[in-house]
Amino acid sequence: MADNLDNPLVTTLLVIYLTKYYTGCCISTFSLYILLTSL
Repeated sequence: MADNLDNPLVTTLLVIYLTKYYTGCCISTFSLYILLTSL
């Protein structure tokens, strides 16, 4: 497991995955906020 953390490729993929995940959550929350405030 520790070897995976030392692997740049695995670390990069993990960062990309987390970035996409959190960006998607932020966009969804923001869109919902806009939708609710526009009613």
